[in-house]
Amino acid sequence: MEINKSRGTALHVAVNDGNEEVVKSLVNSILCHKNEKEALKCKNEKGDTPLHLAASRGFKDICECIIGECGERKDLIDIDNNNGESPLFLAALSWQKQTFVYLIKFKPGRSDCGGNYSYKDLIRNNGDSILHCTIQREFFDLAIIIIHKYPDLIVVQNKLGFSPVKLLATRPSAFKSGYKMIWWKKILYHCIPAGTLNVDEAIEYCQLKHEPKPQESCPKNYDTCYLLISFAKEMLQKKQTTYNAANGSKNMGKKDNWLTSECELLPENYATCLATCLWFLKFVYIYTLGLSGVGVEEIKKMKQKHKWSGQLFNIFMKNKIFQEFGLNPFESYVGSGAKPIGDVSGTDIVYANFNPNQGI
Repeated sequence: MEINKSRGTALHVAVNDGNEEVVKSLVNSILCHKNEKEALKCKNEKGDTPLHLAASRGFKDICECIIGECGERKDLIDIDNNNGESPLFLAALSWQKQTFVYLIKFKPGRSDCGGNYSYKDLIRNNGDSILHCTIQREFFDLAIIIIHKYPDLIVVQNKLGFSPVKLLATRPSAFKSGYKMIWWKKILYHCIPAGTLNVDEAIEYCQLKHEPKPQESCPKNYDTCYLLISFAKEMLQKKQTTYNAANGSKNMGKKDNWLTSECELLPENYATCLATCLWFLKFVYIYTLGLSGVGVEEIKKMKQKHKWSGQLFNIFMKNKIFQEFGLNPFESYVGSGAKPIGDVSGTDIVYANFNPNQGI
């Protein structure tokens, strides 16, 4: 039943409101009729189907309801709106990572189908691919996942002749050198940990149903108390891990990635002491002094973005897809000429395990 051209059908409205129970009821009613797929393909004035709306809003469960638990109606993912954007494209455009990871199960890449693949639904009318859009919006974690799944998008140029790596070169804010920080922000920047993205673990994490964090159930004025208790608990766990390692259990626990380089130079007992001191100083400086509301989250996100952008740049420079197409990644980045001297990214990347607290 169509309500009006702008809002679409009743199913469009229910999806847009995020009312999962109403959506399930409407979808079940539609499936009772013969032309059920045609009703699910109805578009609003922008050309969006109900699946487009669900994907752009990050309603993963509603997407599953529309597509079917076993992907019975997965062809709905291939429908484009007026801009040539599929539901998968809108999920990437809106940084809806859980929904995007769910939808890519039904959109195989080169490695999944032995060379018989098409990226038509990953490129919109103006020639921008989902990789262009995620880089333009600085969703670098999602861009890394996209390259992992669809590596051939690296060489796709839009109608302006911009490849993804060239587009990255136009984003100075994506790198630390593009920011000027006052002294106290520089201190915070170096104190806050940030790791590179492990794609397999990131995808696995996105596939999980997440419960609210314990801290989110606490009143705001209890944040500091919660953090202090968490800090003490973490230190006790680190101490137990070190004790196990000293007694020959080498695989018990993992060191924090951001402390590895410092701790490797010291004996185990000194490394534990250093880790404890650094975490305590960070806690006192950021939380006890009340700086948690003065740009700490902003700096944390900034540093993580810089880490991921450096990782993304290194992936571009080392990817074999350029060689398969007879292209030079360095020319795509800096123009024709000789290979730049040294590591042009300025980022020494150590591939660390994915941390759910690092922005995903």
